[in-house]
Amino acid sequence: MSQKKRNKSQPDKAAAPESSWGALVLVSLFLCRFLVPTEAVDQGHTLWIAFLWFGFAALTFFLRWRDLQAVQLRWSWLDLAVAAMVLGHIFSGIMIFTGTGNQRSALNMMWEWASLGVLWMMLKLHLQNRQTRPLLLNAIVVMVVALSVLGIWQHYVWFPQQAQAYEALVDYTQRTQSGKKLSSEERQEFQKLTDEYGTEVATLDASARMSMLSRVRDSVEPIGRFALTNSFATLLIAALFLLANPLLFAQDKANLRTAIVLGSALIFVLFCLILTKSRSAWAGAIAGAVLLILLQWKRSRVVFTFPRWTVPSGMLLLAILIGWATMTGGLDPQVISEAPKSLQYRLEYWTSTAQLLRDNPVFGAGPGNFRQLYLKYKLPGASEEIIDPHNLFLGIWAGGGLLALIGLLLFIAVVMKNGLKPTAETGSAVLPPAVSMRDLITSQILPIATVLGVLYLIEGSFEVVLLGVGGVSVLFAVFFASSINQRNILPASILAASVAIIVHLLAASGIEMPAIVMMLFLFAMLGEDQSESPLLSTSLDNRRLLGVAGLMTVLALGCVKTALVPVRLAAISIQTGNYRLISEGNTQLAKRDFEEAATADPLSPEPPQQLAMLNYRLWDQSNRRRTEFFEQAVEELEQSIRLDPTAVARIRLLGNLWDQRFKQTQNVEHGQRAVETYRQAVALYPNFSALQAEYAIALDRLNEDATSVAQFALELDDLNRTNQHTDKVLADEIRSQLEAIANSTR
Repeated sequence: MSQKKRNKSQPDKAAAPESSWGALVLVSLFLCRFLVPTEAVDQGHTLWIAFLWFGFAALTFFLRWRDLQAVQLRWSWLDLAVAAMVLGHIFSGIMIFTGTGNQRSALNMMWEWASLGVLWMMLKLHLQNRQTRPLLLNAIVVMVVALSVLGIWQHYVWFPQQAQAYEALVDYTQRTQSGKKLSSEERQEFQKLTDEYGTEVATLDASARMSMLSRVRDSVEPIGRFALTNSFATLLIAALFLLANPLLFAQDKANLRTAIVLGSALIFVLFCLILTKSRSAWAGAIAGAVLLILLQWKRSRVVFTFPRWTVPSGMLLLAILIGWATMTGGLDPQVISEAPKSLQYRLEYWTSTAQLLRDNPVFGAGPGNFRQLYLKYKLPGASEEIIDPHNLFLGIWAGGGLLALIGLLLFIAVVMKNGLKPTAETGSAVLPPAVSMRDLITSQILPIATVLGVLYLIEGSFEVVLLGVGGVSVLFAVFFASSINQRNILPASILAASVAIIVHLLAASGIEMPAIVMMLFLFAMLGEDQSESPLLSTSLDNRRLLGVAGLMTVLALGCVKTALVPVRLAAISIQTGNYRLISEGNTQLAKRDFEEAATADPLSPEPPQQLAMLNYRLWDQSNRRRTEFFEQAVEELEQSIRLDPTAVARIRLLGNLWDQRFKQTQNVEHGQRAVETYRQAVALYPNFSALQAEYAIALDRLNEDATSVAQFALELDDLNRTNQHTDKVLADEIRSQLEAIANSTR
């Protein structure tokens, strides 16, 4: 088309269709994050969502170019803060590629943070459309209400069923490995359970199985579609304040239908939040509620749309929900009595993380690499080998370095400044149009269908539970569209929700998780003061629009080429190989699958580790005569370590291999290799009693002085016993060996 013909187009007419589809796609991609585990981003499980954000941005800018819709961008302090957070993670990730950490995890996280930057840009563009804001707000509320129903079902039905199934799986595994025969029905049940839960149980020892079984029985807190209850609690907090908004913002006088719908939604979300037992989430919700009441009282803008008796009724309802949760086992006295212990654990996390950041102040640990580096600083007797510092400031500093921390501090400062402005009233005097029932229902169906389709295509699984979530969300969408239908949100509600999430994240994981970060981004965008003069204003003409569309396309293709495809192909090959190895016993085909995984994803340390363990198994099955298998195992494991040089578990595993080789040959060189490998491992995880015990015993076998090492291992074990860390307590046999070494006169 010639430029002359293109100038005859009418942008105002072309804008309407894009606005409609753009709003629905934006909302759908936003809600997709609620339906997959946000904690697994470093493993690449949600890279497909990042790819879709890049693709959506490319299409948006291409259509703007096609329709001659120039884009005017106003850059504010918030934009600068978001850019600092995103670029901080990218720069820190680049440093990982110098050979200091797990490059695969770093690259996955770099793509995820880049997609969050694109998400921010898309919010900036599409929220200018007056139809998008109310659709997004109502869609979030409806989806989280449906997920809260799922959470309640998980607590009372699903988790007890999972505990029974896992108990049966452990029993069948132990009987099979001990040589006992299963009946035909039991074999079928065993195969079904193995297909559902994987082959991990077969690789664990007896104590590890019992420990995992205990966790399965005790962990009944709702998680929604996430992996951690604290992550899910963040969504529940956000929904609470979005649901509270209609109580304070008088659009229409409330009727009985509205009261029933709003009351039901509040009951589900609030009760689910209680069941999470997340003390930090409760503290955040209380802090946000107090702030909301104070702000509205100060501004004299409290306009209750419900009768005054609803306030004491609401307090009575809260007491009833707490009482019901207590009577049914959802709450117990330990939630309060163990709060000091929980705080003590977090102080341990923060102390160790502060030491880590003292040694790595500029770039932190790098995205996706915190856990490996944290173990070097973990305190003696500390409880967990955490993957996150459980604090938003320490977390973003560790993941994205000093630049990301500065960005977060600036981000919070601007959010607080915008929310506390005396001029912040009840929002725009001209309300946007109400959301149609069709659009609200579509906004629930699209993300459910997208996640179902992607999981089926990528993982070959069909998540039936998502159909239930979709059905509940569509039902609530019908009622919301015809009764509540929020069209605006108070600045005070925005600030209260932001503060509630920030307070929660002061003692919880989440700042490195896209689903959590994007909620903070959304509330910040909604509360941004559009009347302020921008730091910079730029106009994207046709040439620039096409250039940005091309850049987004390159990012989308780059994400697919370097992350999405390699990660998925490797995961499929590893899963197939493990099935063939454990269920079929076919080592030849399993080896081929692991080699294909290594070829598909040369950055991942997992495929060479799988090959190493397979070769070790072949060496062991040959009565340890086929030394070529042992040499291949060592070679593959060393390659895995090169790809993840701070991963203690792999270095320890290499030490175990050399230790087994020394037991067979009594060759001093093999014993020295074991000792040297253990020495490298304890340097990266000095306060691990089991590792120190293996190091001491290896030294003793070479007749070297192991007294101090054995004494230190015993001291660490004493701390674990005192602190009741039963999963880290040394076996009596090992402890006896250490005591003998410690008391020797050598």
